[in-house]
Amino acid sequence: GVVQTAWAVLGLMAAGVSQPEEVAAAERGVRFLMQRQLPTGDWEQEAITGVFNRSCGITYTAYRNAFPVWALGKYDAWRRAHRAAEAAAA
Repeated sequence: GVVQTAWAVLGLMAAGVSQPEEVAAAERGVRFLMQRQLPTGDWEQEAITGVFNRSCGITYTAYRNAFPVWALGKYDAWRRAHRAAEAAAA
């Protein structure tokens, strides 16, 4: 889902990935988030986001927007920095 994809993209960027296949994975995640975004700017509410007490499923309705927006915003800055580093190395 979009929340878990946003978490993965944020994790890849936080890890400082730089290998082409790692960067491509982050970019695929970003494309997925952008494709799933609604015309209103929201994302659909999806499946259960968390479980506690091994039996209670919970959904945090703000997660569907907060994490994708965060990931897309961080990606923009991360990608610009990554491109600058590639240009400097060339």
